[in-house]
Amino acid sequence: MFIKSLIPTELNSTWKVVATCESQTECQVDDFLSSLPTNYEKDGVAIRRLFAYVALNGPRLLPPEICHTIATDIWQFRKGHIRVVWFYDEGKIVACCHAFVKKTQKTPLAVIRHATEALRDYRLQKARSNVTELPGG
Repeated sequence: MFIKSLIPTELNSTWKVVATCESQTECQVDDFLSSLPTNYEKDGVAIRRLFAYVALNGPRLLPPEICHTIATDIWQFRKGHIRVVWFYDEGKIVACCHAFVKKTQKTPLAVIRHATEALRDYRLQKARSNVTELPGG
């Protein structure tokens, strides 16, 4: 398993905001945010600014309309129509595992299932010392 920083490397932060990646070349969250259609670019910029804020201050002070839990141990960032699903890791790490454009009132069950599986896989791979940090940020 791989993780990749979602914040600029020059940002001297207390928290780490990372994306879980399928491989060294596939990172759904980063790829999604980097290839947004024009009508969602503004929301993409806002979510990246939110990542920088979280890196400096942590996610706990964010209001529920921007950050809230959607399942046990699974959280969601929200900016405009963009949603990024994430979970905590020890050592002040926010691990983002899925990003999408939300078109319905409730978070799709498939997204929650994917996030739950990503959390389970992350913990398993971490216990096996099998998580590699990729260059990014």
